[in-house]
Amino acid sequence: MDQLDKLRLDIDDNKHDNQTCHNCVSALNNAKLVIKSADLMKSTANTVCKTVADATDRVCVGTLTSMAEPIVYILQNSAITVPEMCGVLLHPDCMTHTGNEISHVVNWVLPLPDPKPFNPMQSVMSLTRKMLHLTDIHPDLYYTPGSNARCSEPMCCRSTSYG
Repeated sequence: MDQLDKLRLDIDDNKHDNQTCHNCVSALNNAKLVIKSADLMKSTANTVCKTVADATDRVCVGTLTSMAEPIVYILQNSAITVPEMCGVLLHPDCMTHTGNEISHVVNWVLPLPDPKPFNPMQSVMSLTRKMLHLTDIHPDLYYTPGSNARCSEPMCCRSTSYG
């Protein structure tokens, strides 16, 4: 658990040094070898979740119930290597820290068209526009008006949300 605790703290601190990257590779390699089913993932990871993530049983069980199958599928079927997974999760530097070359998987470029030249006259002449920017739109069937919006769990604003 010490290695997993350190890895979680390093991820929280956005740390991606040599040791952290090797811990990540080691943890994912072990997970690939051991965890072959969602049920095994749930039973194994629930203990790890409560210990390492310092989360409540409800949060761990809820997260694992919804995420175990996709995580197991990705671990067992992904075309990318374990060092590439750590490079994506932590930082591309993990590739070189673990003795690999940085690949296109962790250091990809999104080609964008050249920006249009700025035309100050067009900006002055254009109408003022109002814009509404909405983010993180999702239904929450358990939303409770007036409940705690700042809780210690991933989903707040519920009747069960505590500080």
